[in-house]
Amino acid sequence: MIKEAVLSYIVKKSLDFTIDLTAKLFKVKKSLFLSNHKEVIEKLQIHVHDVNNWSTEISFKDLQKAKYTSDVYIELDVFLIPNKIAFSNEENSTIKFMTIFEKYENRHLVITGQPGAGKTTLMKSICNAIIIDENKFNDKSAFPILIRLREFNKLYKADYKMPLVTHLFNLLGIQLVLPVDVEEDVKLPLKESFLINFLDQLNVVVIFDGYDEISSYGLKHSVIEDFRKLCINLRQSKLILTSRGSDYNFHIDKSTVFEIAPLNNSQIIDFSNKWLGDSEKAEELLSKIKISPFYDAAIRPLTLAHLCAIFERSGNIPDKPKTMYRKIVNLLLEEWDEQRSIQRPSKYANFEIDRKFEFLSRMAYEITTSLNKNIFNKQELIGIYKYTCEDFDLSIHDSQFVINEIESHTGLLYQSGYDNFEFAHKSIQEFLTAEYIVKLPSLSKIHGLRYIPNELAIAVAISSLPSDYFFELINLTFKGVELTENFINVFVNRLILEKPDFNQSDEVRIALLSLYTQFILGKGGQLKLFHSDLPLLFNNFVKHIMRKSSSSSIKKHYDIVEEELYGGDFIKLIVKDKFRGTFPKLLVAKMEFLENNVNHTDSSL
Repeated sequence: MIKEAVLSYIVKKSLDFTIDLTAKLFKVKKSLFLSNHKEVIEKLQIHVHDVNNWSTEISFKDLQKAKYTSDVYIELDVFLIPNKIAFSNEENSTIKFMTIFEKYENRHLVITGQPGAGKTTLMKSICNAIIIDENKFNDKSAFPILIRLREFNKLYKADYKMPLVTHLFNLLGIQLVLPVDVEEDVKLPLKESFLINFLDQLNVVVIFDGYDEISSYGLKHSVIEDFRKLCINLRQSKLILTSRGSDYNFHIDKSTVFEIAPLNNSQIIDFSNKWLGDSEKAEELLSKIKISPFYDAAIRPLTLAHLCAIFERSGNIPDKPKTMYRKIVNLLLEEWDEQRSIQRPSKYANFEIDRKFEFLSRMAYEITTSLNKNIFNKQELIGIYKYTCEDFDLSIHDSQFVINEIESHTGLLYQSGYDNFEFAHKSIQEFLTAEYIVKLPSLSKIHGLRYIPNELAIAVAISSLPSDYFFELINLTFKGVELTENFINVFVNRLILEKPDFNQSDEVRIALLSLYTQFILGKGGQLKLFHSDLPLLFNNFVKHIMRKSSSSSIKKHYDIVEEELYGGDFIKLIVKDKFRGTFPKLLVAKMEFLENNVNHTDSSL
């Protein structure tokens, strides 16, 4: 921990030197600098104490109690080239974040990343290391100065000049009293020069956290201009600015931009072990996440931390994947900002959070069904925007601005390469597509059917009446459509993962047998010859859903017209006359599916 006597000595010596130097450079009296050494020292001691308190702990709403940063933090990797300027054929290496302090010792740093990538936690770790670990940082930096840029929204107006310089003067307790006749073009350079020289003498790390959290575009511009001047002039002290990558589109001399990389498998394991403090519990959590359809979301520290927190509280993760989809989307759309009292006002009327969600759902659907892609280029994205924008009362000419706002405000869609975009996670693209599908006035409106088996399975699970939705999907939407074996396999597997709340109605049983019939029969009604375990998986799925079925529930609607079909394993059923047009004409099933009290379930389900 930084000793008060050491801090006092550093500040006093730096202040004396800076006053002398500035007085000589601008030919003014020393008495104009009314900074009381004791007051500056006290202010900095209070600030370092506050930074220490802020950096020591990590907390959020879902967490039972705060975690010590030093207990749970894992070192993150950063891309050497921010993804949005990297070409698809360009190798983009990563390095450990802490190594850039040595390799880029004479550069100021801009750290970008998607929402929840760990930017602020990374800054907490740096502050913690500088204040606590004398061996790691104190030979290079005396102490950290932290400025949370979200606070500027209340402190400064949109057209405020030199907000960073002003804020640092106030934070440091420095006062300048200049004669009223001193012109502004002298006063401002004097103020800048004094601050730059004082910071350099202090030899500190100054962190500007959350550039993207400034809500005013005018204020953002002023902050960047101040940051630019500080970067160019500071030599001994180091500046670090953090921002969502979508908000930072600048080149500033003497600074280098890095982007936080997603967690890799070993980091996910390390993170879980540290967070839960128990390797067995961590292994149990990861085994549950790995078999879930939202495992891809665990590469983001924010999502993984919330999964760990939920598991720590309940000893499990939500049984239904739809619960986690909604949790992840809500975190990125609104909840994470709300917990930190951050507002991101839209430039467009009636384009707030709920409309952004609907817009993203439509975009996900169109991209999935029209392009059948997870990664798409800017022209494809703009093309879909122009096709859909009028439905959201958005101008056809504002495509780039709207896309930038969506990326900046939500993080659900982001630029992943120089000309590439994608959704934050494949599972989230699937969920958003399903959200759009279930809100369609009719299932007949669905297009690109062959591309969306996963999305249709999710749509069944998130619909208000999964059994009825499933029956309509199989009986109407799939009717007359030749479904490939791969489509059905993917659809069934995803239904097993999604665990829809099917009831035991006759309709859902008949829909299941109808899908089964399409699965086992090829063209011309010939039984397919299988050479894999997938038919067994499908059989187990049917048994799992029909665990309470009885022969009477099927025989009420169908007549068995042929037994021991296809070598004795199957039976053929024809719908009764009074149900023609309501249910499929032909079903093929195994006799065991119609046995009373079918009660077999596969352990994997």
